[in-house]
Amino acid sequence: MRTRVNLTALLILFTAAACATQPSRRPTSQEVRAAVAASRDAVAIVFPDTARPGLAGSGVFISPDGLMLTNDHVIDYVKEGQAAVVYAYNQRQYRARIIGRDSFQDIALIQVFSSDPEEVFPYVELGDSDAVRVGDWVMAIGNPLGIGNGDGRITVTLGVLGAKHRMLAPLGAEKFARYTDGLQGDFALHPGNSGGALVDLRGYLLGINGAGGKVGMMGFAIPVNQIKRYLPKLKAGETIAHADLQVEGRNLNAKESGRLGRGAFRISKHSTPDAVTKNLKRKDFLLSIGGQPVYSYVDMMRQVDRYDPGDTVEVALLRAGKPVIEHVTLGKVEIDLELIKKSREFAVVHDEALKLLTQKNYPEAIEKFLEAMKVMPENPTAYYNMACAYSLTKDADRALENIKKAYDLGMDNVGQLLTDPDLNHLRSDPRFQPFYEEVKRKEEE
Repeated sequence: MRTRVNLTALLILFTAAACATQPSRRPTSQEVRAAVAASRDAVAIVFPDTARPGLAGSGVFISPDGLMLTNDHVIDYVKEGQAAVVYAYNQRQYRARIIGRDSFQDIALIQVFSSDPEEVFPYVELGDSDAVRVGDWVMAIGNPLGIGNGDGRITVTLGVLGAKHRMLAPLGAEKFARYTDGLQGDFALHPGNSGGALVDLRGYLLGINGAGGKVGMMGFAIPVNQIKRYLPKLKAGETIAHADLQVEGRNLNAKESGRLGRGAFRISKHSTPDAVTKNLKRKDFLLSIGGQPVYSYVDMMRQVDRYDPGDTVEVALLRAGKPVIEHVTLGKVEIDLELIKKSREFAVVHDEALKLLTQKNYPEAIEKFLEAMKVMPENPTAYYNMACAYSLTKDADRALENIKKAYDLGMDNVGQLLTDPDLNHLRSDPRFQPFYEEVKRKEEE
């Protein structure tokens, strides 16, 4: 049973449950306090390396015997043969070892140990992330900016669920790691919140907080229903394998979607020479997977992740203007752990550069982008944003040089070349239009 929830809190929770079905009404302080009382003590601070407290993240107890969910990137820095340290609600520190990891969806399961074999840890019950609706009030609980490192006290932020089914991926490692079905909200997340809890107003776990804090008042969480699917394997310490359609491509442009009357995903090539999905062809329009519609790349990835490697699924296509049904055996995502780790290091530096760019501190932003490129020299995102910085300083030569490099390395959003205000100066240069037409031509091939 859950611990530390008194009768008054439980009665108030029934009111909070009713509130959760009325997203237009802001919850009262009493309702929020009841939800906090039901869940806050289950969230703790996780130190992967006590010698480097700046790496501290958060974790969530999900069982009374000390099983805890956190982000995979939080425990990246646990040294081999050593344990993580968990600083809990009672201001006690506990040792913890890694039980299972899923680097693809950025989830890890750790076991927290107590010197008292009778100790019962407070924990949250797993909720239903499919049932939560856009507009519902939610709470993010964790350790932002390491503010609780000294006393173990956790921070709560309140917000509204703004969107579901978001996809995010570490820059440069999109093939190997991503949130395929993320929850997005205006609950503030900052470094240190990673691995903490996203809960509803009844105190039930909706997701594990991941990305956020660097894109303003916005946060993203990995939905608990997605985690539930892999939890038995995490508990058993088994390797988690994710399905892969093994194709690359793009979303339809305005002309194509207008002609088709809907969105779809246009296949350009297989992502690996030994792909098992050879019956998918270049220039196929992917319309559905397993009967579920596909309107975009995000839809494709979300639908594929419902299956396991080796599963055979029905895929609806438009091939040369004619509807086609193929039965496709799914491949497996080949995880590159080193690249994932590098991409996470890249993201830290790259986000610092973006912050400087937003502050119009262009010289320091350019230095930071150069620093990010040293971590991942083949990442097109840094070159694109470097081009923006040079365009803002009216240096068209360097802006053009970097934007060309970005698209040579695989930047695939051609439309933003015409809409990004940071590129206004570059667009006024006579060399821009021929470059744009060439990139557009390649995309449409």
